[in-house]
Amino acid sequence: MRLLATQLQRRQILVFGLGWLAYASTYFLRKPLGVIKTDLKDKLSVTTTQLGWLDTALLLPYAIMQMLLGPIGDKFGARKTFGVCLIASALSMITFGMWSQYYMFILLLFLNGTAQAQCWPNCMKSLGAWYPDNVRNSVFGMFGTCAFAGGIIGTALAVYLQTSQGWRSVFFTPSVIVLVLGVLVLMLFQQPEEVGIDVPGKEKTASSTKASNNVSWMQLWKIP
Repeated sequence: MRLLATQLQRRQILVFGLGWLAYASTYFLRKPLGVIKTDLKDKLSVTTTQLGWLDTALLLPYAIMQMLLGPIGDKFGARKTFGVCLIASALSMITFGMWSQYYMFILLLFLNGTAQAQCWPNCMKSLGAWYPDNVRNSVFGMFGTCAFAGGIIGTALAVYLQTSQGWRSVFFTPSVIVLVLGVLVLMLFQQPEEVGIDVPGKEKTASSTKASNNVSWMQLWKIP
């Protein structure tokens, strides 16, 4: 019993720590855009209006795809969805500095926003599975600090890369970091049932459901 408790605690620390780092890293691919806007305007003659559309290209798909792509996490599992989304986000932005075409920036930011849309819900789904129901609010409260820390570190890293290597480098190193964390999530972010561990105080839920039983966003929208 003591051994099982130790295994559970180790897994909880692993999932919390890896999830915290992984989600914080998503801001490494959001914050640099604000840092390099002056460079885009001065060196590539991007207008103020066009700079605004770059924000839209990132944030609009991020918001919409949270609704449209939600069933993917239910179908393929939180670990796979979270890991693949991190990797896709990294791959979409790793070449950003190699381009000078405005509409290529739009496309890459759109892909980034789409990929990141399912990171938070699937990260939360995995994290919640590892903790008893009576402590989840406390755990989620502590975990939420990753968003603020990620934003601060992401901005600081972007400024450092901009001043030391130029604006074209600000997405490359963050993309590599996110890519590595995405691979680690795929390898280590298992659910309790995947590693044969029971979580005391956790209400039993089915680990998988048939696709026909998944609730789509349209069905949720129609609920009175």
